[in-house]
Amino acid sequence: MLEQTVLIRRMRAEMHVFFNENKIDKRRIVSEWELTGWQKCRLVVGGLQRDVVGGLSLAAVLQDLCAAAAVQAEVVQELRSNGCSGWRLEVAGTAESWRLQGLGEQKGRADLDLKIAFSANPPPPPPLTPPPPPPPDHAWLVYTWPFGYCLKPPVIDKCKLAPLPEKLVLHGLWPVNKNGFPVMKCQERRDISPLFQSVDFYDSMMQHWPCLTAPVESSKKQIKFWTDEFFKHGSCFAGETPEVFFPRVLSLGTEIGLYEALLAEQITPGAVYPRTAFETAVEAKLGSSGMMIMKCYKDGNELILDEIMICMDVKGEAAVPCSSLEVINEDTCGSGTNGITLLGSSLGYIYTS
Repeated sequence: MLEQTVLIRRMRAEMHVFFNENKIDKRRIVSEWELTGWQKCRLVVGGLQRDVVGGLSLAAVLQDLCAAAAVQAEVVQELRSNGCSGWRLEVAGTAESWRLQGLGEQKGRADLDLKIAFSANPPPPPPLTPPPPPPPDHAWLVYTWPFGYCLKPPVIDKCKLAPLPEKLVLHGLWPVNKNGFPVMKCQERRDISPLFQSVDFYDSMMQHWPCLTAPVESSKKQIKFWTDEFFKHGSCFAGETPEVFFPRVLSLGTEIGLYEALLAEQITPGAVYPRTAFETAVEAKLGSSGMMIMKCYKDGNELILDEIMICMDVKGEAAVPCSSLEVINEDTCGSGTNGITLLGSSLGYIYTS
């Protein structure tokens, strides 16, 4: 109780000093003690403020003050002993939060309205840092069919790259959790543009992994697309860096050679093929079935190919069977006998700048 009484008297004395220093005389005053992170109280008077208990840890003291009626009565007594009268105790909502208000005389100064508010409830803790996403279980090597992607509703003139590649191009290598959903955004974004200053490397990226919605002459937009791909997807592979990620994915895309596998089965742009034809081509290349997810959309009665994803192990080194769950969630190209259109320039795609 002694510590609480000393604290109250110190508060009272500091208020006197503050009033005198600021020549506050016969004015209506509203004063509040505001607890800030349990570290200090701040007195606000007439728009002015001053730290009056700075550095003192008040958690235990204030909790006791607000919880004990006897101490509340002592606060009232201490204030009255200073020459103030007419104080009343006001309970603000709960037993743990109370307020003293009053009008009275203090050293000849009339019309003084002093309000002191405490709360036993500590301020809410700072928001917790969200836990890191679960580690990926495997990955998807994602290829885009440019003509299908560029004519996909609702925006059918979004592609600005000219000439548009008439082959499968890389979209990225995406880490996936055990439930078949992408794991994303695992590192703070930073500038990685110096990586693409090599002319040979930049040209290789443009050949195999271009941004279809950016003009060929806009290196800034192309690099932004690649940066987005790394920090959205590539950053979630354990220990991955841009310097390793991009050459690795380029090499992987070339090694699998998915478009060459389609050509080997006579699947060329500008025609309709049963899904089984695509499955046969991929199985011949990878040596096993069930490693492909196909993404299509409908245009009238047609199924238009948009993307093909190859399921890979978590290191992105070898193709693996896709789970039935991710096939159900992601594959939109129907069953084996469905006809799938491989759009091409012969079917009327027109580039618009």
